[in-house]
Amino acid sequence: MNISYSSLSQLHGELSIDLDKSDFQPKISEELKKLKKKAQVKGFRAGHVPESLIKSMYGSTVKSETLNKIVTELVDKYQKDHEVQFMGDLLPVSEPLTDEQFNGDSISIKFEVGLAPKLDADELVKKLVVDNYSIEVPESEVDQNFENLTNRLKTNVEISGPLELNDMANLKVRELEGDTLKENGWESDFLITMDHLIQDELKSRLLNQIVGFKLNIDITKVENDADDKIIRKYLLKIPDDNDIVVGNMYEAEVTSILRKENPVLDEAFFNKAFGEGRGITNIDQAKAAIREELNAYYKEQCTQIQYHQILHKLSHESGVELPDDFLKKWLQANFEEWRVENTHELDHKYYHYRESMIWRLLKDMLFVSKGLKVSYDDAKKHMIAKYKSMYPGIQLPDEQWEMLAARGFENKDTMMEYFQISQTEKVLEWISDNVQKTDKVLSIDEYKEIVKKMNSHDDHMHHHEH
Repeated sequence: MNISYSSLSQLHGELSIDLDKSDFQPKISEELKKLKKKAQVKGFRAGHVPESLIKSMYGSTVKSETLNKIVTELVDKYQKDHEVQFMGDLLPVSEPLTDEQFNGDSISIKFEVGLAPKLDADELVKKLVVDNYSIEVPESEVDQNFENLTNRLKTNVEISGPLELNDMANLKVRELEGDTLKENGWESDFLITMDHLIQDELKSRLLNQIVGFKLNIDITKVENDADDKIIRKYLLKIPDDNDIVVGNMYEAEVTSILRKENPVLDEAFFNKAFGEGRGITNIDQAKAAIREELNAYYKEQCTQIQYHQILHKLSHESGVELPDDFLKKWLQANFEEWRVENTHELDHKYYHYRESMIWRLLKDMLFVSKGLKVSYDDAKKHMIAKYKSMYPGIQLPDEQWEMLAARGFENKDTMMEYFQISQTEKVLEWISDNVQKTDKVLSIDEYKEIVKKMNSHDDHMHHHEH
């Protein structure tokens, strides 16, 4: 039994495995004996099936499984003894073994392999220089957020008129035939908002009118960019399975008008906006709370920008090498979505894969070498943060957020996902604490420009590199 490695190129080589008959034949025979004892074949008592029949029925499977087990153990031992790590799977170079080869005195198998690079993570991190951003939140943003909050908590009040911009009007429409109502014609009602979605001509005819006002309208000229499908479904409310032919002209009557009314800025409003028990009872306190939330939000965003810089610099500027040719070949051999004919498309996909692979190697190494730990509470914190981002503005007691997270963790895949998110953050926190930083203060506009570039970085960097 022998296993050896020969280099084809940097981090890319061929693994040769030579097995004597004595290395595999006894194990194959042992597995066949086990099968004979428990095999149930019609016409034979259990344990009395002829060995020749067992071999003909299960021989190929047993040989293949036994050889795979031997190879796996050998490869694992080789990696441990030589302190190397193979990336991806072994790619067979040899043709599948025949029965004649299994019956011979020895077997030789060759695999193409890719080696993971030996990384000095500490040295890579020590050389890293990243920006340490902070953001000055202008008072205008606090004011805008307070205005958005009051707009969101406006209530609809029914009035008789007159109609103004941004009011909502309920229109009851009856189909016309000429200038008169069509006998048994189509009728419907729908709500419109007097805003940019409504065509200007209709809007101008409705402005300053009151409940009970009637006018003739062309149903195709109510909303901007409304096609026939939208008109039939949402304005005329004709069921999908009804192929009735209707006209375009209708009598429309304003049956009700709703107007959003500013909320009273009292204790009930502040409790609803910020949650009870926070002691916010006036505008100044509300704006102070908003400012605090904005500062916390932008601090977290700056942290995420820094993490993004760390990932990018480690993946693209650290000089880490990978067995690129091997990995491309392995990906194409094993995954349908990688079997693309266009070389440019393959390079594009691999660019992003390479980025994530370098980060994964560094992350796993640092997590273990630095003794980092992830707790249940760490993972739960990330899940709660995710829920809060999905339902902004919803104020729930901490106990209810905890309950939602616990329910989510009943799914093991979900729990594992958030443990991995927590692991990534732990490593990024450690790197952030140990890199060189350059302090920079950003305006909101500068921050937005960085985020814009960050979001388009994948495409931009791809074209730059290739």
